[in-house]
Amino acid sequence: MTQHLLCLKKRFATRNDRGAAMTEYGLLLAFVALGATAIMATFGETLAETFGFAADIFSGSPALVEDGSG
Repeated sequence: MTQHLLCLKKRFATRNDRGAAMTEYGLLLAFVALGATAIMATFGETLAETFGFAADIFSGSPALVEDGSG
């Protein structure tokens, strides 16, 4: 009987927690996605204007203008 109890104790003492870690990473990813969505919903228009302004400035950059010698 004690041999059987020792076997059960060993089995549950050395369990694999890999599934729990994967679940934690999944929850973390879900929270980051929710946070990013909330930020985009709140500041989306402002961010679009800011990036649009930066794109307009960089579109006239000499490094991006083709000179036709290619």
